[in-house]
Amino acid sequence: MLIYMTMMEERYHSLFETLYYAYRSSMFRIAYAVLHDHHLAEDALSEAFLNIARNMQKISAMSGQEREKYFVIIIRNCAIDIYRKRQTEWDNLTELETLPEQVQGASIDEAVFSQDSYQRLLEAIASLPETYKDVMQLYYIYDHSAAEIAELLQLKENTVAARLSRGRKKLMETLTEQERMEK
Repeated sequence: MLIYMTMMEERYHSLFETLYYAYRSSMFRIAYAVLHDHHLAEDALSEAFLNIARNMQKISAMSGQEREKYFVIIIRNCAIDIYRKRQTEWDNLTELETLPEQVQGASIDEAVFSQDSYQRLLEAIASLPETYKDVMQLYYIYDHSAAEIAELLQLKENTVAARLSRGRKKLMETLTEQERMEK
């Protein structure tokens, strides 16, 4: 709440606080309906309230019904922006045509020796449960460190390391199964 308050004049603080508590849950539901993900809906909600804080002078002049409509438009647009960004990232990830210059982790280096196997690796990572998929993509594809992933996903670094380890095991099982099916 303090971050929002620093973005506006002091005379709008109590109005903002009132609006925040009055509309937060309904705005979250709208974002969740678009994104189907709790964490992404929270991100959309934060972005929406940042927009609201920036425009408190205009919002203070609106009637209650106008505010409600305005808030619905803001949260819906924030959620759609996040959805599109995530979809674009996913499309870019699946359309990668070149093998990254350096893939970290000795346990999967053997699996990544040609473009075809890299494509299979991307598909195998995409098929992992969400818990492992996110950390594996951030680590192996986007080349983030475990510490960076922990910060991005708001997890402990040990949790990220455990998920990477378990994800590697599941990934190797998936790749081995694919290889067996091809023979």
